[in-house]
Amino acid sequence: MFRASHASLVEGEQPEWLQVIWECNRMKPDMFGKPEIKPWWAGGMVEEYPTARVIIVGDDTVRVVGKTEEAEGLIQIAARKLGFITW
Repeated sequence: MFRASHASLVEGEQPEWLQVIWECNRMKPDMFGKPEIKPWWAGGMVEEYPTARVIIVGDDTVRVVGKTEEAEGLIQIAARKLGFITW
């Protein structure tokens, strides 16, 4: 899982979570294609993809979550490659 906030947005840049999605698509094309968008059970909205989901909750937090081990691994690799996580 990768978690970011819209508040972390640097002027002129795309949000970190969107950059992670784009990087995942560079590594595995169409990992994030056209989503099914619906309300999230705990509040907010969710974008459902075949192997991942993007959860946007009311406090402006965004989580990018893999539904499979491969997808979760790609999300972590993308976030590290972009320097958003260091562990």
